[in-house]
Amino acid sequence: IGVVSFLPDDAAMIRGGPEQRRKGLDRFAYSLFPGFAAIAKRLDDALERRNRVLKAPVVDEELLESYDAPFCDAAAALTKARAHAASKWAPAFAAEARAVGGDALDAVMQYAPAIDEDAGDEPALSARLAELLGAARASELKRRTTSTGPQQDDVVFLKGDRRARFLASQGEARALVLAMKLAAVRLASEARGTGPLLLLDDVAGELDPDKAARLFRAVDETGAQVFVTTTHAHALPAVGDSATFRVEAGRVERV
Repeated sequence: IGVVSFLPDDAAMIRGGPEQRRKGLDRFAYSLFPGFAAIAKRLDDALERRNRVLKAPVVDEELLESYDAPFCDAAAALTKARAHAASKWAPAFAAEARAVGGDALDAVMQYAPAIDEDAGDEPALSARLAELLGAARASELKRRTTSTGPQQDDVVFLKGDRRARFLASQGEARALVLAMKLAAVRLASEARGTGPLLLLDDVAGELDPDKAARLFRAVDETGAQVFVTTTHAHALPAVGDSATFRVEAGRVERV
């Protein structure tokens, strides 16, 4: 079953480190492209083999060099796949951000790969990464880890012309993550022909009433089946066909 969820901790995708944003992009790509999982697995396996050699008590440099080509090829494939996913997600995200926050939430998403995705096709990207690895060999042997590749990619969110990571308030960060999720729901629905289940936990906790109303209108327009949980009854949406339940002392009652 297709599922898109929002948890309060998801705000780390805006205000946290690159790893959370990479994971968010990959989860979106999984939902859109069936072959993405195999591409990501290739990179994980190739990176694990390289790093295992680098972390050995004595580094076998010939063995390390033999792992360069598989790693570079997998890295090029993943970079192109992530770029393709981001090109689909970015415009949908910008539209949903405006739907949730109005003109005040004019935001842009940009994929920031460790190797320049515009360098050419996959063979050209692979060759470029091989050059970078060769130039960084001494540094890799000293640091005992692979120096560059998709494991260092990032996704940049801009609010105006500044990075939202440093500029956005907690409420704005939450609204931006929700825009990402709504965009994922719409695109996954188009790709699959059916909408995923949307799970929203304490979604309006730090949104002002206007943003919360905009959010729930946007959610309703997706046509997805939605479950919203909250400790504040007034935060529940007053849109669409819905049922409300209270959970108290281990009992579930319809309100």
